[in-house]
Amino acid sequence: MEDFYGLNEKGPDGKPTAEATDRMKTYQAMLGIKANNCTCGGRVFPSAPCDVFRPPDPARKAAIEGHWSEPETMGKFYTDFITENPSAIADFRAANPKEFPPSGGPRFNKTNHLTPKSAGGCPDNPGNLQPHDTLCAACKLIDDQFGEWQNNNPGWRGKWNTAFRESRIKRWRVAGFTPSWW
Repeated sequence: MEDFYGLNEKGPDGKPTAEATDRMKTYQAMLGIKANNCTCGGRVFPSAPCDVFRPPDPARKAAIEGHWSEPETMGKFYTDFITENPSAIADFRAANPKEFPPSGGPRFNKTNHLTPKSAGGCPDNPGNLQPHDTLCAACKLIDDQFGEWQNNNPGWRGKWNTAFRESRIKRWRVAGFTPSWW
C-alpha cells in the first residue's frame, strides 16, 4: 500500500521526498480521523488477506470495472451485504441522523474497493468491498483522499485541506496520530 500511494517514495539521497512526507502526514491524519471521528464502523483501510497491491494492470482494471458496471453484480453485492449485516442500514441511520441515508436497494449507489481496482484488488471478495452509502462523513473524507491519490491528482493537498476544514474535525486531534499497531 505504501508504495502504491507513494508514502515511502525516496529521493536520490535515499531520504523520503517532500511529496512522500506530505502524504505520510496526511495518512497519519486519516488514521486519526478514523480512530477519533468515525461514527459508522465502516472500513476504509485494506486489511489482510485483501491488502495486496499489484503493479498497475490496465486490462485487469478494465475487466473489474466492466464486471462492476453490471446491475446483477451490484445487486448481488447489495443482497449479500444486507443478508450478512441485516441491521447495517438501520444502525447507520441511528448513528448518523444528519447523513444522507443509505440506499434501500436493489443496489448501493457506490461500492468501494479497499484495495483499488487499479491495484488489482479482489473484485468480489467481501473483505475488499465496502458500501460507500454506509460510510459516515469522516470515512468518506478518507475514501475521497485515497481516490485523489489513486488518480494522481497533483491538486490533492488543496482538496484535502478544503475538505478537512469543512469537516470541522480538530486538526490537533488527528495530526501525527500513531495507532497502537504502528
